[in-house]
Amino acid sequence: RIYDRPESYLIFIFAILSSPLSVVAQANDSQFFQIRARDDINAILSAKGEDRQADKFKFVQKVHHQPLPGPIQKANDRDRKAFNRILELAYGRVGKLKWDLLEASPVPMRHHSTSTLPEPIIRGVEKSRPPLYSPELKALFTSSLARLNKPLERRDLITPRTLPPRANPLSEEAQTFGPFSKRREVNIRRRFFQNELKKVLPPLEITKTEGRIVDAKVLLRPLGFQGTGVTQELETLIGRDLFPRPPKTRRERRSSPEEAESTQTTTTERHPSRWVRRRYRALLAHIPRLIYDPKSNSAEAFRVEKDPLGHHPHDRSVRCMPDADPVTMAWIEQQPKQSTRQRNRDDNRRKG
Repeated sequence: RIYDRPESYLIFIFAILSSPLSVVAQANDSQFFQIRARDDINAILSAKGEDRQADKFKFVQKVHHQPLPGPIQKANDRDRKAFNRILELAYGRVGKLKWDLLEASPVPMRHHSTSTLPEPIIRGVEKSRPPLYSPELKALFTSSLARLNKPLERRDLITPRTLPPRANPLSEEAQTFGPFSKRREVNIRRRFFQNELKKVLPPLEITKTEGRIVDAKVLLRPLGFQGTGVTQELETLIGRDLFPRPPKTRRERRSSPEEAESTQTTTTERHPSRWVRRRYRALLAHIPRLIYDPKSNSAEAFRVEKDPLGHHPHDRSVRCMPDADPVTMAWIEQQPKQSTRQRNRDDNRRKG
C-alpha cells in the first residue's frame, strides 16, 4: 500500500478531489468535490477515539482509494458514465447532497407546520404519528417527472399500498382475525415513506408561474440552491437556443447590425463542446422544476414540470419524451384516419 499513514493519505485525498476539472465547465462541480474532501477530512479528524477514527479512515480510504485513472480523470477523458456520475453527485441526484436538499431549510421539505400534525396511531406515544407529506412532497411523489419509477397516487399518501386491509377496523379481515397491530402499522407507514423518499429527484429551486425564481426569504421552506441561479447557469451553458439560425449573409448583417450582435453574444455564451452540452441536457432531464402558483389552492399550489432544455438521449421511455407542439398536433390531425384493416391492406399491396 502506498498511503498507509493517515496524514499522507489525507493530503492525497484533498489533492485528488481538489484538482480542476478541465471538461466540466461549471464551477459548482469543482467546488462540490473540494467541499466533499474537506468534509471527509474533518470527519476523520473530529472522530472521538482511535477506533472510531480508524473506522472513518478506512471508509474514506475505501471510497476514494481507486486505481488510476480515477473518476475525475475519466470524466476529463470524456468517459460518459464517469462524467454523468460526477454531475449527479455535484447536483444532488445521488449521494449525501440529495438528502441535504430535502433537509436544507429550518422547516424541511419532508415536514410541515406543527399545527397540522396528525394524531398519533398509538395513544400517548408521540413517535407513532404517521409521516406528514408537505405540499412540495405531494407534488413530487405524484409526478412521473420527479420519480425514478412509477409515481404514486393521492390515495397512497393517505393509505400506503403496503398496508394490509386488516389495518382498517371496518374491513372483513379485521372482524375475522381481530384488530391489526398498531406498532406494525406505525412501522409500515414509516418504512413506506422512507422507501418512496429514496426514489424522489429533489428540485434545486422553486419557480413561480410567471417563470421567475422565488426569493428564499419569501418561502417558508426554501431549497438549498434557492436564489443562487444554478438553473439559469445550466441553461446558459447548454444554450437557450437549441436550434440556432444559419449565419446571416454580409448584406443581412449590414442591414441589421444590432440583431447580428445580439445573436452572436447568445451563441458564444454556451459551451463550445456539443458533447458537454448533451451531458448537461441529460442532467437537466433529471432535475424537475417545482412550480409555485400562489393563486391556486394550498393543496395544489405546487406542480412539477420538465425543463424545456432537458433531454436524456439514451432514455426512450414515454416519461422523457417531449410534449408535442401545436405544429406537430396540427399535422397529426390533418392526416386521414384509416382503420387498422385498411392499413394492413395497403402494406400488403406495397410488399406485393
